[in-house]
Amino acid sequence: ERAAWDQRLEAWSGNILLLVFVWPAKLIIKLSRFVLYLLMLAGNALSCFLSRQMEFDADRYEAHLAGSDTFEATSLRLRELNIAWFGARHDLQSFWDEGRLPDDLPALIVANTKQIPPKVMQSYDKAMKFRRTGIFDTHPSDQERLASVQLLDTPGFYHPDDQAADPLPAATPAH
Repeated sequence: ERAAWDQRLEAWSGNILLLVFVWPAKLIIKLSRFVLYLLMLAGNALSCFLSRQMEFDADRYEAHLAGSDTFEATSLRLRELNIAWFGARHDLQSFWDEGRLPDDLPALIVANTKQIPPKVMQSYDKAMKFRRTGIFDTHPSDQERLASVQLLDTPGFYHPDDQAADPLPAATPAH
């Protein structure tokens, strides 16, 4: 951004006697702004890298809890729910215009998943398969996330289908 110094230097650049001092000052200011801009880009890239690493960590925790196969299934379901959210936002606007609101927003989103045309879902899935993570992306691409979790190849330890009544052993009373 231009500051008061920039305006003063512009005003002084009309004076031939001060021109010897004005041009080097302008050059130094431009160079220092360029260096600051590069530092800002580096900081932003580092911040995005760390954010992606946190996402990978969260994915690993999910995989260790529910299993690698379950992670893939939930990732696909989240894609579907994300598309349905766009429809729900449209519904919310329509409801608002009518002077009403939904009773259950998550149920509205789930109901919208049934209205997604198969071609839209296929197109979205295809786009996600070829998407690559950029240096300034805060989340890794779906393919990188799936590959990372598949390398773990863990069955997880929580399976709601299991018939075990209680996953934790019962405490024995002390006598």
